[in-house]
Amino acid sequence: VRNFFLDCPDFPAMWTGEVLGEITAGAISGAAGILFSHPIDVAKVRIQSSSGPYSGGSLSSVFSGTLRAEGAAGLYKGLVPPLCGVAAYQAVCFGSFESASRSLELSDAFGGDAGSTRRVVAAGMAAGAATTLVTTPVDLCKIRMQLDRRSGLRETTVDCVRRIVRTSGAGGLYHGLTACLVRDVASMGLYFYVYEECKFFFRDVFGGGGNGSAGAAEMLAGGFAGSAACGSVIWADNIKTRIQEVLPPAAGSGGSPSYAKSVHGMYREGGFRSFFRGGTAIMVRAFPANAVTFYVYETVKPILTP
Repeated sequence: VRNFFLDCPDFPAMWTGEVLGEITAGAISGAAGILFSHPIDVAKVRIQSSSGPYSGGSLSSVFSGTLRAEGAAGLYKGLVPPLCGVAAYQAVCFGSFESASRSLELSDAFGGDAGSTRRVVAAGMAAGAATTLVTTPVDLCKIRMQLDRRSGLRETTVDCVRRIVRTSGAGGLYHGLTACLVRDVASMGLYFYVYEECKFFFRDVFGGGGNGSAGAAEMLAGGFAGSAACGSVIWADNIKTRIQEVLPPAAGSGGSPSYAKSVHGMYREGGFRSFFRGGTAIMVRAFPANAVTFYVYETVKPILTP
């Protein structure tokens, strides 16, 4: 991914005022999507967890139990890390996707109209790999905070980061990096492919009737792309949650179990079903979260990029 940035001759020119406005719009829209869907994400993580009263439970039981024991605030635990990381995520995602697309366009296999689909998928996969630099520490802190079921005293994001660094060093913040790569690389390739195909389809359906139709087309395309991408990696998201719910090992202790061992342990414990916990929550969240994100993006973008 680093070479995509360095080898793309037009990369500095990409960071114009317009592009920075688009990234800002992306950060605002991403924050809106997070705020809208975070309670479902909390429920999903608690269902996927290997222990606790909600492990393997239903979406409704998690909501009712959390509200009863922790109040409405319990459904927003772990909200700060993704909100803090959303701007960096948008910048890395945009920069890596655009630079990868431009670099790949120069090759015979990915250039021209014939290679456009392959180029979108490959550039999306590159963006997925690059964004794990942001998503790994963000998800690690988020999951640790979401699984804290105390109704009064709660760990802050700063406390969580300090505890991880104190125990495992700065590298501990990237506990679960392999799991994030497995989940995000393929799913982001699929995400960008479905988004591009659906966007053109819905623009044809709406007849290209101005900005309103374009916004509706992109909102629906984002919803379907999010559903396809999230649905395809429910199993990988479960593995990632199970790995990151455990504190990173202390520095010099020999490291944490490998990805393969974690998968084997999950299968031995619950069979194939253990890889699909929280699937309902993931799919319930996927479409509206991404649709809201794109709706806000289309609303805010004209203001920031006149």
